[in-house]
Amino acid sequence: MKLLVKENKGYLILVGALMLALMFSGWRTVYYQFMGNRSASLVDFLFVLALALLYHRSIPKYGYIYPLRQLSKLWYLWLPLALMFSLYTNEAAPANLASSITRYALVALSFYMLGTALVLSKAPKERLLIYLLGLALAVISFYILVYVFTRFIYWKPFIYGAGTPLTGWTPALNYPFGSPAHAGLFLLLNLILGVGVALTLRKYYLLYFMVPVSVLEIFQTGSRSVALFFVMGMIAFFVLILLRGWLLKMPVIKELTYLLLSGLVAAILLFFSMDMEGERALSIFSYNPMQLVSGEADEYRANAWRMVSATESGAAGRAAFGMHNAYFDLWLSWGKLAAVSFVIFLLVMVGIATMLLWSNRHEEYFFSMASFPVGLGAVIGVIYANLLMHLKFIWIYFGLILSLHLAVRKDS
Repeated sequence: MKLLVKENKGYLILVGALMLALMFSGWRTVYYQFMGNRSASLVDFLFVLALALLYHRSIPKYGYIYPLRQLSKLWYLWLPLALMFSLYTNEAAPANLASSITRYALVALSFYMLGTALVLSKAPKERLLIYLLGLALAVISFYILVYVFTRFIYWKPFIYGAGTPLTGWTPALNYPFGSPAHAGLFLLLNLILGVGVALTLRKYYLLYFMVPVSVLEIFQTGSRSVALFFVMGMIAFFVLILLRGWLLKMPVIKELTYLLLSGLVAAILLFFSMDMEGERALSIFSYNPMQLVSGEADEYRANAWRMVSATESGAAGRAAFGMHNAYFDLWLSWGKLAAVSFVIFLLVMVGIATMLLWSNRHEEYFFSMASFPVGLGAVIGVIYANLLMHLKFIWIYFGLILSLHLAVRKDS
């Protein structure tokens, strides 16, 4: 046992650190006045402290203005964000980020993205991939515990809703996020990234753990939009690998076989463990594409989204607890131009991810780079049905993509 712990000491530390970070991510430690009533969590302070320490260590080698030089290279990315900030039209937007993204939130989230990009851009790609694979495994391992506590033990901190199964309680996996959809997207991005890195490092056997277990966890959230983009993401992964083999005449049979077999194991496991949340998630596939686009997967979203054509003011849109659509929410509470700027920002991110994929088409890093456009596609699609852009992990994910982009520019 001691030998096992010694050999996996780094992995165990990573699992423990992840558990602590997730447990305290919503713990508000400081309340203050800045652009309205604000609060900061423990993780916010740890993130800023880590950035400050890494910046201090880089001064002797890179100089004080290194961050400014790097940021200036990303003008085409922060320009749409700056335009969004300047176009903000509704100063009375609610402080609750689950209903609307405020100016302050945009600044804070951009800081997470750019800070992550600057720190990770100096990390060796090989070491970064190993850390990312370890992180993916740690997340999946941690959520095995959450899955058990949520579905079988019914421990109160893990219960979503209130009361009993008859009065509002459901075994939807959501800890430590405020909504099952939040946890679902987090697990989906983690899986997509983990699969890409595992294929790059040729740790094919890990797919038999990552894919089936992640499928159980994702479908236990009951999030239909996440379930839809999980299936679409896996198909996109398969198609990208297939195209690489066809266009470049490279062998990809092994990667495709492991991906297919792990998916088959996941489908069998999901079939025998199906419950009410899994059935809810799978119900998304009973709708046709036009019903999904119009929000008619449920009447609540359909009613909320119809307000877009009925009003130009944000008040009516937010009266029904938000739009359940990040694009329409920005349209109504920030203005049309701000919503367009946000779309431009996302398109630039997709362009960067696509260039990373293309520049590595002959390299062993292709599979890791393929996870980024697939993951971005999942984010772009899921936020069409949920207000999730206030979640920090999405912007840290953007920062990871930008860090590789900066590293490529530095090498070139």
